Amino acid sequence: MDAVERLNRRLLLVALALGVLAALIAHAYLQGVARRVLVPHTVPVVVAAESIPPHTLVTSAMVAVREFEPADRPPDAVTAVGGAVGAITTAEVYQGQPLVASDLSTTQTPLNLAYAVPAGMRAFTMAVSDTSGVADMIHPGDHVDVLAIFTQGGTAPTTTVDTLEESLTVLAVGQRLVGETTPVPPSYSTVTLAVTPAQAAVLAYASTRGGLTLDLRNVTDQATIQLAPETGVGIPGAG
Repeated sequence: MDAVERLNRRLLLVALALGVLAALIAHAYLQGVARRVLVPHTVPVVVAAESIPPHTLVTSAMVAVREFEPADRPPDAVTAVGGAVGAITTAEVYQGQPLVASDLSTTQTPLNLAYAVPAGMRAFTMAVSDTSGVADMIHPGDHVDVLAIFTQGGTAPTTTVDTLEESLTVLAVGQRLVGETTPVPPSYSTVTLAVTPAQAAVLAYASTRGGLTLDLRNVTDQATIQLAPETGVGIPGAG
């Protein structure tokens, strides 16, 4: 009989221990559920701290970060301040309104050519042929040099080749802009470059006095050489 009582006591202790363990597990589970209910999951969204007019360069003072329910966040909402600062608005963004990618344009992903032109620069378009346009193999974002070929004189004309500008950024080839994912057209008749106002004047003048041609650079080469004009002196057969 003593052995039976001892077994019953052991079973009772085991049952009590299992009961306490089950109660602890249930308590921890209910606490986790309560936390999820009391603290809902939210996501950060960049909003306008003030109304921002269209065609405005966004600064850090113009934006703030707010927490949104996932269901309330616009699909293309900007989620980090760095994704908005430095971009240009393409439409008015009202105070408190989330900033979305479709309302912003950058020089890397421009809405159109005007948004691709860096501040203080100009877009200069020049006509090219198969030879002056590097056999239709220039891409937006490439860097090129611009050479001018001048012929002067009457009965004994002389030809001079001058490197007018070096390491200019290509903004567009034909109508394909930098940042676009569509293929470059198999052939094109124009190339648009990013230039300073002074460079634009030089290129426009040179285009009326002679032919312009492009040299394509290596993607990592943006150094300037400042070559002297080539007149053919010293080149066998040039004179």
